[in-house]
This record gives sequence, C-alpha cells and structure tokens, in this order.
Amino acid sequence: MLKRILHVAKFYPPAPGGMERVVETLCRATAGLVENHVLALNHGRGTIDEVVDGVPVTRVGVLARAGSVPIAPSLAVHLRRASADLIVLHEPNPWALLSYAIARPGAPLAIWYHSDVVRPELQYRLFYAPLARPAYSSARRFIVSSPALADHAAAL
Repeated sequence: MLKRILHVAKFYPPAPGGMERVVETLCRATAGLVENHVLALNHGRGTIDEVVDGVPVTRVGVLARAGSVPIAPSLAVHLRRASADLIVLHEPNPWALLSYAIARPGAPLAIWYHSDVVRPELQYRLFYAPLARPAYSSARRFIVSSPALADHAAAL
C-alpha cells in the first residue's frame, strides 16, 4: 500500500505562483510512489473536489480576506478529517497554520519552507510567529527551498 501524503498549499494550479508549481511538480514526480492529495484554497466561496492531471485536489471555499490572507473556516475541518500518513504544510501559509493548530490532525507533519514571510518585523512577531510556533515545534522535518534560505531564515 502506498503512503498517503496530504499537501496543504495556499492554492494549486491552474492558479499561478511559485509554491503552486512546486506542489504540482512534487505530486507529478512522486505519482505511483506515494498517493498524493492536495488541500488548497479556492478563489471562490464553494469547496470543490476535483482531479487535476491525476492528482486529487480539494479546493476549500474562501469566505473573505484579511489583507492578503484568505479566510477559509472549513480548512480545519478538512485537515481533521484527512486520511494521510504524512501532512506536508507548504509555508508561508498563515491560514493553514491556524487551521492546523485548531484541527490537530494525527498524521506526522513536515513543513516545506518556500520563503520567509515578507512583513514588517513587528507585524511578524505579533501575528505570524504565534501561528507558526505550534506547527513548527510539532514538525518532524523541515524541507527548505534553498541552502541560502536554510542558512538565513530566522524563523527556522
């Protein structure tokens, strides 16, 4: 039986973006080696289950935005119900961090650290760090997108 990997991403193609392309590439490259499922946010209010190029994708409905952060209250429910042997949370992703803390899923957690959070230091310390801390401390592994980022990421 193949290991079940749940990738928690902000969005998934055809939505544009670097993180989105990395998740897509991971799912394609590991097809047949593991059973991938992507849990991402939708650009609309509805939640959609679909298969994109052979990858099951659940796009969770977004009800509003707080600045640049999409708000999707049911993401925590989907995380709690997920059947996975490993959860890979793709960072930065503040709503996923909050949802993970609420859901407390039982599967082991890995964090794929794509980039630092680009926010003023005070805003990061007050709002982002409290969300990141619980997930970061429970993560079994960190994957960092580049050696330079690994060397200089203060959050790690």
